[in-house]
Amino acid sequence: MENLESKPVELSKAGPYKLYVNFDNPIAVEITSNKTNRDTIFLKKLDLAIYVSNPPHSEYFDCGKLANGEVLDFYSNGNLRTKGTFKEGQPIDTLFEYHRNSKLSELFIPSKKWKRITYFDNGNLKSVYDTKKRLEKEYYQNGQLKKEEFWNKRHIKSTEFDENGNVIKTVSKKEQKKFNKNGIVTEKITRKEILVFDRIFAKNKYDRNNKFYEYKWDTFDENGTIKRKVIFFNSNGFLMSAFPDSLKQIDKFLFEKVLFYKNGEESKKIELNYVFENNKSVKKILVFLKEDDNWIKEKTTTANNVYKQLGLE
Repeated sequence: MENLESKPVELSKAGPYKLYVNFDNPIAVEITSNKTNRDTIFLKKLDLAIYVSNPPHSEYFDCGKLANGEVLDFYSNGNLRTKGTFKEGQPIDTLFEYHRNSKLSELFIPSKKWKRITYFDNGNLKSVYDTKKRLEKEYYQNGQLKKEEFWNKRHIKSTEFDENGNVIKTVSKKEQKKFNKNGIVTEKITRKEILVFDRIFAKNKYDRNNKFYEYKWDTFDENGTIKRKVIFFNSNGFLMSAFPDSLKQIDKFLFEKVLFYKNGEESKKIELNYVFENNKSVKKILVFLKEDDNWIKEKTTTANNVYKQLGLE
């Protein structure tokens, strides 16, 4: 829908659609011809509201009012959907949720250190989120572990697997690696904090807490031979996570150097530096080619073209 305030919805053709009444649990709708389609939608009786606040806060509503006492909710086919006991919107005992086929969908065990366990509709374990053990696990539908993550107050350590159990990605405090199906590293990103003393002795609290990092991002071919090295800078606030998954996530003005390799040997270099031009400092891209072990400057262009030079545009 282009206009969220519009009640009518125009469909381009007949066929199967998914109707989203809320953010989850879409309803399957089959449109067979150009005519008025009418149906009755059974909404969930119990809804979870999550507020953007510090600290985070959430509460359950029973038909629009704060949930209290035992709450039972059913699907239109009569199967149990949700069962739980609440006090002023908070679960006070294990909360059970079920798939439409009556198989268990989710268990939520409330406490100060709460735990959430979810299941696929075939009964297999889908995920475990345990705040007491500070771990999160995700599974494929075939039962194979998909992701395992441990955390403390500051750092996260995680490992991701493919459906055959092969490690495809690891993340730690200082390093992120990606692997191919043969276990060979195809990407490696390392980071180290720089300007440490500037941060420690900064006058305001924000600058004292905002760490600035130098990153080195190496890319390899399927045999493990290096293809490219990217050196850039970033702070905690510029990325959603400790490491990027795409070069487009890096601000073009934070690149410092890019090295390209041919058969494992340096062949091309891009450097980003400030030059004095028209009485002001301007960031430029300097492109070099390697000839007989010497770097020969090929051209100079603006820093706005860094993505194009990296082959991303």
